Amino acid sequence: MKKTKVIALLILVLLFGVIIFFTSPNLNPLYADGLGFWSFVITSFSLLIWLLNIGKKKLIVLNDNAARFNMMKRGRKYLIVAAAPWVILIAVSIFSSVLFHTDSYKNQMPEPENRTFSSDVQAIDIARLPVVDSNLAALLADKKLGEKPALGSQVTLGEPTIQKVNDKLVWVVPLLHSGFFKWISNSSGTPGYILVSATNPKDVTYVENHPVKYQPNAYFFDNLQRHTRFSGGFFTGLTDYSFEINDDGKPYWVVTTYKNLVGMSLPEADGVIVIDAGTGESVRYGINNVPKWVD
Repeated sequence: MKKTKVIALLILVLLFGVIIFFTSPNLNPLYADGLGFWSFVITSFSLLIWLLNIGKKKLIVLNDNAARFNMMKRGRKYLIVAAAPWVILIAVSIFSSVLFHTDSYKNQMPEPENRTFSSDVQAIDIARLPVVDSNLAALLADKKLGEKPALGSQVTLGEPTIQKVNDKLVWVVPLLHSGFFKWISNSSGTPGYILVSATNPKDVTYVENHPVKYQPNAYFFDNLQRHTRFSGGFFTGLTDYSFEINDDGKPYWVVTTYKNLVGMSLPEADGVIVIDAGTGESVRYGINNVPKWVD
């Protein structure tokens, strides 16, 4: 029976390893998703050990009422252990809510400042006024992609990101894999991205020779979320994966890191992780030293 228990536990450990690889969860129990993951792990281990012990007891003393009573008594202990982390998760979530921390939620926003409108807001040239929104940028990018039929069957468009590049306001639209087999056949990544001017709908450029290897639509270690976690982000709050380019046109993924100010609530950005879309090289920056080109 001992050998069976060891094998069962090893299988469970292997299963959790597979889950961690494919879901790339936050492993920090100070975040709600991290505590939820560890609650699942503790519950699974507790119930497995209890079930294995039940099987052992039944084989040894099937008709012994005293042993059966002791088995159920021990079973309650396992159930308490299995339920405890979920109780903690619910309790912390409730006590982290705005009902108990109204001042903290209110003070997260800075105090308003009285400023002079005419000195703080400069008049801009009407020719530089943004007229292209996210939806129109996506349509224009899709039209540009349609000009390349061979490429259009291999890739799909990602979410447009607006940013300022060399003093020009543009939408950057990444090219992503259109499926698993396209990812296999293009292991070096998609060829680049499409640049759409936010001020001129006629200014749409297809930019190639900037491979986007790491992306949300990739698989295994090329997957952006998985790569970010395995590159030192397992115990960090991550959100807002945005595609941006620097002033030289090189593509990156910018991932916002955050911390919770109250328990497991009131998230606040504390920096970014900048990931080279082609090589996967990642650099973490604090909130005060983020590169200037990051928007």
